[in-house]
Amino acid sequence: MPELAANVGNKVYPIIAPKGVSLPYITVIRDGGNSEYTKDKTGFDNIRSAVEIQAKSYGQSVDIAQAILETMEATRGTIEGITINQIRRVDDDEDYVIDKDKNDAYQQVIVFNIKVQ
Repeated sequence: MPELAANVGNKVYPIIAPKGVSLPYITVIRDGGNSEYTKDKTGFDNIRSAVEIQAKSYGQSVDIAQAILETMEATRGTIEGITINQIRRVDDDEDYVIDKDKNDAYQQVIVFNIKVQ
């Protein structure tokens, strides 16, 4: 994730970025979820999360999105007591937007389904 850290640093926020944060930055939003069970009553939770990237240029937004995609889809194992079985992209979108501070921004949105136990 070095290219992600080089572009965004620690500017990753839940739901909305604070006022005055410079581009680029990332917001993460839980977009829903459900549970699924097997015949032996073991189960998984499916968490749908959207990762939104706001950047100054289209190229920068795509580079950050690609770094996030590669990192997320390769993530497995137990992190802080949560077992991640699978992360896969289920949708994506891009747009040109005016962010909360009235900055013109290129936006990439990647929606992931995260399967956890």
